[in-house]
Amino acid sequence: MGIMLIAYKCGMTRFFTQAGLSIPVTIVKVYSNYVVGLRPINDDFCLVKLSAGIVKKNKLKKSVSGFYKSIGVSDFKYMLEFKVKKSKSSDYVIGSKFSVSTLNISDKVNVIGTSKGKGFSGVIKRHNFSAQRATHGNSLSHRAPGSIGQCQTPGKVFKGKKMSGQMGNSRVTVSNVEVLGIYNDLEAVVLKGSIPGAPGNKIILKKSFHKI
Repeated sequence: MGIMLIAYKCGMTRFFTQAGLSIPVTIVKVYSNYVVGLRPINDDFCLVKLSAGIVKKNKLKKSVSGFYKSIGVSDFKYMLEFKVKKSKSSDYVIGSKFSVSTLNISDKVNVIGTSKGKGFSGVIKRHNFSAQRATHGNSLSHRAPGSIGQCQTPGKVFKGKKMSGQMGNSRVTVSNVEVLGIYNDLEAVVLKGSIPGAPGNKIILKKSFHKI
């Protein structure tokens, strides 16, 4: 288990190493994350509630705003929960702050975000199907999916069949993304490669303990 941080994607650029190598990177701005809840869930783990992104009081439900008022913190737009070991629970005091300084260069993080929505897409774009013949008698079925089932037995289309439908706009996790740079004054992190979502989208950074 590890710390999770609420952030948002700023955009992509490139990063030059000292050897002059150009690497595509994503710039991520990390909110100031505050611990707003801590409760045990069993003998081994506790559940930490983290909030970030200060927002006006009238943008929240009264129950949520009242919850923040009861613990003496500002109103926040985002909230998430994650598990920690009870032995580490003393590190999470209600009202304490976590920021970009939690990360270190060369750390590996898991990036969780919502992919770009691409609307209703056919099977060729969505599932990389091959197109049918463009000549010799093929009439108006060049990008059709073809057969989707069998005959009377089983007499149905199996669940999970790859077909046309909405593409994107789904939760995606990219594992073991390397941290190439940290700017504490800007609260920004430089991540190697691309991450899911459009610029401005909320993402979650989760410290990974798996090394490549």
